Amino acid sequence: MTLREERKLRVFENMVLRRIFGPRRDEVTGEWRRSLGRPRLRWVDNIRMDLQEVGCEYMDWIGLARDRDMWRTLVSAVMNLQVP
Repeated sequence: MTLREERKLRVFENMVLRRIFGPRRDEVTGEWRRSLGRPRLRWVDNIRMDLQEVGCEYMDWIGLARDRDMWRTLVSAVMNLQVP
């Protein structure tokens, strides 16, 4: 294996370990290291962005989602809208 392939494998291995075990601690201060880049989007964030695009950002969508029939009606209505 070449040095380049070894480095790629080590980087991939570290990436998988960080996904499994989470961030590392700093040995000197003992604080958790923050990941670089933008935070990952959660499912809730995607729902909020979709509702904001449609113009229903102030709706109590969590309560509406508990009623499956009403939620299905809302989703089908939103899917039928012609959003530019």
